Amino acid sequence: MAEKRLLKPKEINCRVQQINEKGLSLLLYVTSRAGQNLLDEKYGILGWQREHQIIDGNLYCTISVWDKEKGQWVKKQDVGTESYTEKEKGRASDSFKRACVNFGIGRELYSAPYIWIKAEDANIKQKKDGKYTTYDEFKVKSVTYNDLDEIDSLEIVNQNLTTVYKMWPPKVIEKPKIELIKKELNRTGVEEGIILDMAGVSAIDHILEKDFQNIYNKLLASKDKG
Repeated sequence: MAEKRLLKPKEINCRVQQINEKGLSLLLYVTSRAGQNLLDEKYGILGWQREHQIIDGNLYCTISVWDKEKGQWVKKQDVGTESYTEKEKGRASDSFKRACVNFGIGRELYSAPYIWIKAEDANIKQKKDGKYTTYDEFKVKSVTYNDLDEIDSLEIVNQNLTTVYKMWPPKVIEKPKIELIKKELNRTGVEEGIILDMAGVSAIDHILEKDFQNIYNKLLASKDKG
């Protein structure tokens, strides 16, 4: 089976989730077209297929991909919810995107932070019915992921390319602290993999500053090897 690839900024869309006079919140999602392109990329244009069916009044999408190693189709299914504008098309699109997530496409977006744009950074209007709206458009300028495929930095801009939200990447430990950990690993004989699992990273130089003291204290409390 093809390896998972994380979403690039251009493959992520932003949608206003909530809005009031103080600001608005954004939701990140992968579009149906991006999902189709990623399936093409991972499995080949003729290597996957989709079908929809109604079950108990709900619209489900089943995506099947061809597994060359097993010589069989692998199927995964999910249900969609209707949109406010196009009921059937919305359900079809939503069920397809949800089925894509079952194959790992866009799953990393579930780790997105709560994205709040202050009113001073957005053009928010109050409608006659008292509700609020905006005609601003937002897009992801940059995004990075950690070793667990979780979003660890994110920048969002508006239609004028002005940054309206920025989540800075967490700070990793620098060389002096890396050497301290290596020294303690050598003294104690503790396997490197143990502390990497504790930190949820794949290498010592990926350990976050916020996790260093806890890990280092545990190593200091360990006995010499042998």
